[in-house]
Amino acid sequence: MKKTILFIDDDQRILNIGDMFIKRLGHKVLLVESGQKAIDILKENNGLGIDFILLDIMMPEVDGFGVLEFLKDSNIQIPVVLQTGVMDDNDLKKAKKLGAVDCITKPYTRKDVEYLIKKYSL
Repeated sequence: MKKTILFIDDDQRILNIGDMFIKRLGHKVLLVESGQKAIDILKENNGLGIDFILLDIMMPEVDGFGVLEFLKDSNIQIPVVLQTGVMDDNDLKKAKKLGAVDCITKPYTRKDVEYLIKKYSL
């Protein structure tokens, strides 16, 4: 079943890779380069039509935690997997408390993304 994935990262190279991976898996992808733009998209339709979110933690302005806080405060229930180059235990605990379902460390493969989408998407 085709899913719509919101892919959020401030690194254009990562966005390009995510776009390629997700499209090759047969899903629709919405690419967003900042946390604030992701929040704006989610506000437009209260998250309706988005099945899964891959979210970078470290971004300027609004980081991944800010997006998670927005989702929690807005009661938008979309599975979120964090993607990061570096993850410590405190960040992981904070992310889980804010509603993230999992974390993936960069670099990752298309099979990693496929597994996460199958496991967590609605």
